Amino acid sequence: MSGRLRLRVAVVIEPDGDGYHAYCPALKGLHAAGETEEEAVEGARIAALAYLQSMVAHGEPIPVGSECRAATANERVPIPATAVLKSLELSWPTLQPPGIS
Repeated sequence: MSGRLRLRVAVVIEPDGDGYHAYCPALKGLHAAGETEEEAVEGARIAALAYLQSMVAHGEPIPVGSECRAATANERVPIPATAVLKSLELSWPTLQPPGIS
């Protein structure tokens, strides 16, 4: 995937009743659910990509920090004791989309 901007977005997955709830702390309001952890993560991946593409399309800054960063950075993200932390790797066709802060 050279020539593409790659971001790593933290996703927190928690048990929720008979299924799982996933959310991205860096992307306010982004929540997904699934019957399995994998379904919740996949829903979060699809939602995060749409969320970030919308931000870029509207000229809004991408919230780069410890929970959304370049794919090569290594930072720790605090999570609840009952949760699992995963990372989504998302990419764009250019090295620098507009609106990165």
